[in-house]
Amino acid sequence: MLHDLTATPSEEQPPVVCYELLHTIGEGTFAKVKLARHVPTGIEVAVKVIDRHGSYRPYREVQSMKSLNHPNIVQLFEVIDTENTLFIIMEHVDGGNLSDYLRDCGGLTEHEARRVFRQLMSAVHYCHQRGIVHRDLKPRNILLDADRNVKLADFGLSNEYVGRKLTTFCGSLHYVAPEILLGRSYDGPGVDVWSLGVILFKMVCGRLPFFSENWRELGRKIIKGQYRLPFFISSDLAALIGKCLTVDPCHRGTLEELMRHTWTNAGQEELRPYEEPPCEGINPQVTQEMRNLGIEQEKIEESLRENKYDRTMATYLILSHKAPKGKGRTILVRPFPGTESSLASSHVSHSVRPSGWEIQEPASPAASADWSAAIPAPTPELGTSAPSAGPASGTTSPAPQLEAETSTAFTAPECGATSPVPQPESGTSSPSPQPGPRSTVSTSHTSGQSRAPERQPEVETPTSSSGRRRGIRRVARAFCRFWARHLCCGRKNKVQP
Repeated sequence: MLHDLTATPSEEQPPVVCYELLHTIGEGTFAKVKLARHVPTGIEVAVKVIDRHGSYRPYREVQSMKSLNHPNIVQLFEVIDTENTLFIIMEHVDGGNLSDYLRDCGGLTEHEARRVFRQLMSAVHYCHQRGIVHRDLKPRNILLDADRNVKLADFGLSNEYVGRKLTTFCGSLHYVAPEILLGRSYDGPGVDVWSLGVILFKMVCGRLPFFSENWRELGRKIIKGQYRLPFFISSDLAALIGKCLTVDPCHRGTLEELMRHTWTNAGQEELRPYEEPPCEGINPQVTQEMRNLGIEQEKIEESLRENKYDRTMATYLILSHKAPKGKGRTILVRPFPGTESSLASSHVSHSVRPSGWEIQEPASPAASADWSAAIPAPTPELGTSAPSAGPASGTTSPAPQLEAETSTAFTAPECGATSPVPQPESGTSSPSPQPGPRSTVSTSHTSGQSRAPERQPEVETPTSSSGRRRGIRRVARAFCRFWARHLCCGRKNKVQP
């Protein structure tokens, strides 16, 4: 039982334990997220436990979540502030996060990615309408419920941006915009649009657009805006990614433009800004359940009217979000593709890239400057903002952790190889792609216009294993024996009287 999670309206009343902790489901630099059970209702919730004595100041996160009410954003239930610890009680999303889902399935089709991206854009645009910029958009902060609907979470780096530019050097390196790396003041919505472009690229291509084992080289790639589009994506999607990953923030697409884009609305109604439904008053069925728990009607109305986010309001919100528990989410892993599709699969899965993958293009004056001067020296890691599966193998130099508002370290960037490559077992042969032509599209967006695809020189794919060659030889020998017997039998039949 969690004895610190107490609600004491007055010193005369004894503390009442309202939540029972179960186990830790996430751990970051500044906080831990625990699964808990709301004792009066028995419903599971997520509890973010923040040490008040650290350098992290959570008041911005609390204020942001109090002002947001969107179906694709994690709902805040209650805020419990004690002398040493701040507890943020939130909706529990039991479907995992987008990063784990992409790791399991390897990548999404454009149709699947469109559904996720539309929900994510709707949530981010709603935040911008409220004057809030997220600044830490990445797959680990995008949760999925049992029906694989998006729930945007972790507003720890959010801030208000209306009427001013921001200067804080923060975010996850693989998803951070070039203007942040250059140490310039920036508009809040523009950095979220850049991060959305990286997320969309990763969902469809199965890898990150900018990746390097050396974090300084990674920063140079981001500043130049050089990345390669695989050949199997549509031209509309390539244009949409180009609008997001434009280096110059003045020419970068806005969320309104992305929501009206052809790819975004293909086969569906045009995505429009989210409008909160009109307030229908207090739900009488929920208040009846609360009265059965001994909570007075007047207290319920007062708590909801003043948005106290106390124990009474938390009970009302928890009961309002109550839904029958499912059996969990089943991850459908695609089977190993055929010859043609295996070329695309190997193209986006292997972290070791063939020669000729990168091209050299003249950098802009701003990009050619030594950007490392704008980045402080890397500091020792204090943790991560979300649970991770561990460091990527083959990484020789850790990426820098960007600073939060008043901290010295922040989240570690994710690894570049995002989808595992099936490895053959010992003594068995595994199918591999056949040699053949292979092409990619090189893109370097320094303006708002997308460049036409360019055909690159052919690059041969890896050859098959020795076991596969032995199998081919066995099949060939059997084929020859069959035809030899057939021909011999035909000759014998001809010479017989």
